[in-house]
Amino acid sequence: MICGLDEEGLVTTVSEEELVAIVAGRRPQQDRSLALKEFLRRRSPRIGPVLRDLVVDRAAPAELRGAAAMALGARRDPESEQSLIEALATTEPVIVRRASEALGRVGGEQALAALKRVRAESGGGTGRSVAFAQALIGYRLGLTQERLPSPPPDELLTVARERAVPLEFKAVTQAAIRAARPVLEELLPAIAVSEKGSIRFTCRNEHLWIVVPKEVAGERVTVQLGKRSAVAAVVLKESSCPNGWYVSEYLLSHPVDRKKAEVFGIRPSGITCHYGGIQLTGAKARVTLQAVSTPHVPAIEFTAEYDGAKGKFAMIEAFLAMTSLDRQKRPSAPGATALPVSPQL
Repeated sequence: MICGLDEEGLVTTVSEEELVAIVAGRRPQQDRSLALKEFLRRRSPRIGPVLRDLVVDRAAPAELRGAAAMALGARRDPESEQSLIEALATTEPVIVRRASEALGRVGGEQALAALKRVRAESGGGTGRSVAFAQALIGYRLGLTQERLPSPPPDELLTVARERAVPLEFKAVTQAAIRAARPVLEELLPAIAVSEKGSIRFTCRNEHLWIVVPKEVAGERVTVQLGKRSAVAAVVLKESSCPNGWYVSEYLLSHPVDRKKAEVFGIRPSGITCHYGGIQLTGAKARVTLQAVSTPHVPAIEFTAEYDGAKGKFAMIEAFLAMTSLDRQKRPSAPGATALPVSPQL
């Protein structure tokens, strides 16, 4: 029995076998959450089986199972996907929410079918997570039945140039992408990132990084975006977490016709924050985005162009409103634009 379990002591005094026993609940007087945190930090090769057992353990605390589900969202393998699908069969909202978010990142058509069977109240956090997981899988797989509805025109925020500040963008080198590859693979386990076309910028005090998936990169960008749903880009945000970055927003697109596509900026929580269009010409895709009226993002408008022939993503113009717009929803307002929850099949 380990007495006085603490975070500092875990690093130096607790063996891997003991950590496994604590996480599994075989040391009832010890802190399972703290042990799981240390086990994840050590990146043990045994972490997969331990997480899979934990996420389906109905006797384990819901928060602990939810944490295990989040960790499995960085692992793309059939066994983890199956465990996450099994974890959906619960009435605990935190488990359903975290398992759904993880399946959105790594799941395939089997996970999509399982998510459609989930009953979750629309408008709430769990309902949004379930619905967005379906949408994210659908866009990753290029499906048509999971396409998002356009937000009402009066929900889009227009930035007055005279009351806005321009944003500056900087290209990211291929060497920097290669150096960040382990982090990118953990954040986006089912999305391979191109080494070209990445940019970074600062919005207020937040440092953001836009990466382009390989699937839509290169000279065939307009063909890809003009014929199928896709993850057009991913926005990462810098943080103080160990990896230094986390996914802030997915840019999902689907074609209107071969020369035009709609694009949606969606938070991992399922909240729609940006909306716009993509004009497709030759090997170039010009993207225009506006903020949707939510309390979660500042009012911003930008136009950017991705040149597939050069593998270059360049900002044409970008403006940030200096203050909140009069008609922008405030934090105290009811929930922001949310995705509908698909009915149970």
